[in-house]
Amino acid sequence: MVAAATATFLVATGAIVTGVAHSAQASTTTLVPTALTIEAGAVVGGVGAIQALDGVGLHLGPGKSRSYRTYQLPSSIDATTIWSFTVKAKYSGPSKQQQVWKWYIRDVVSNAWSLLGDNTEVVDASTPVTLRFYPPGPYARYVSASRAIQIRSVATNKAFATDLDAEWIEFTAGATPAFTGWKPPVGARWQYQLQPPVDTAITAVPWTGGSAVAPQVFDIDLYESDGSTPAAVTVNAIHANGAHAICYVDAGTYENWRPDAAAFPASVLGAHNGWPGERWLDIRRLDILGPIEAARVLKCVNAGFDAV
Repeated sequence: MVAAATATFLVATGAIVTGVAHSAQASTTTLVPTALTIEAGAVVGGVGAIQALDGVGLHLGPGKSRSYRTYQLPSSIDATTIWSFTVKAKYSGPSKQQQVWKWYIRDVVSNAWSLLGDNTEVVDASTPVTLRFYPPGPYARYVSASRAIQIRSVATNKAFATDLDAEWIEFTAGATPAFTGWKPPVGARWQYQLQPPVDTAITAVPWTGGSAVAPQVFDIDLYESDGSTPAAVTVNAIHANGAHAICYVDAGTYENWRPDAAAFPASVLGAHNGWPGERWLDIRRLDILGPIEAARVLKCVNAGFDAV
């Protein structure tokens, strides 16, 4: 099938264009809390207990709990240049169905606590989970005049408790990346074929009529027909015809025929999705799935693909 596609269709299908992101002046910083303020409920341990991932944490609760941690932004960093901001918490405690734990960040502009998220990711109370929260920008709004950032956790009901092994903030500040990779043009002719071998010489008459045309973009599977060899040969053939190749990998389902199938633990496998050998993945578990998918993307890059 040769079809017309636009750059917006790339976004809609989750394609990530690969390329070089130049940001020589940017740097990533990790902050740990410098102070702990207890507002309500029982707390065992001090701020030092959550400054490192060491298995020694802060015991919050049981029952009603409310406290916040204060972080200090270094004077060398201009808050207005922060362009990536993540709050992380290594959490061991009840699932959301048992007790809701919510995280907030103080918005100094509105002088109010802004909701970051909750413990939705927790499936098993006995399994520690790294919760990740992504507040909306601009991020300078979370930095006070004294350069303090405050993160709050709250539980308002039920007699459960939780342990917080660590909590930290990761952010990147400085020059934003300048992308220099391939940018697909609007109206590019598209060939979508996931079953190898791929016919790289295919042509077809457009629905508007006229002469047969060749695809400008191929969306194909990461692997060749053997199911384990990255499709570098096919990508080279696509490039030789002046077209670009997008690498297909499935980030939302487990496929039992993939060479990395054994890397997926049972804890992230969900119900069967109707396709033979496939099951839904618990995409909340980025701590597990992130490295697996990153390894797949690296294979796409090494095989010469132009996007994922």
